[in-house]
Parts: sequence; C-alpha cells; structure tokens
Amino acid sequence: MKKLILYTTIAVFSFSAKAAKSNSSGSYAQNFTGWSTEDKSAALSILIAAKMAGHRVNVTTFSEGGCSITSGGNTLRYVQLANNP
Repeated sequence: MKKLILYTTIAVFSFSAKAAKSNSSGSYAQNFTGWSTEDKSAALSILIAAKMAGHRVNVTTFSEGGCSITSGGNTLRYVQLANNP
C-alpha cells in the first residue's frame, strides 16, 4: 500500500487505500462502524506500520463479495498484514 489516508472524527474512523501501487487514486473511505475503541486502535496500528514498512494489507468488508473498496460506505470486517508483500 503506497498511499494511506486516515480520517478521524468523533466516534468515526475510516481510511482510504490504493489497491495497487500503480493506481493513481485511492478507494472510497472504508469505515469501522461498530468496532470497539481497542479494535480500532489495533487496526490503526496495523495500517500505520504497513504504510511505514511499505507492506501490503488485506481487508475484508461486510459488503457482498467481501471487498468492494471501489464503492463507498463499506464497513470493514477485518484488517491483516498480507503474507507476501
């Protein structure tokens, strides 16, 4: 993930990411609605560490198909570091 944009507001936390380094723009903002503060903090730590290391992350949303980061308003199911960056 080459570009990471984080948005933080009261009780809302979302991010936007590129699907590939060659992409010229990022995805729509993905949100963490329903996540506990502790889980949001852990996800933020993973995303920042991945950004700093140039490591890819895998995300899954609750939308049909489990991804759909190219459409807005999706709630994330989980975030994990990719096995083969």
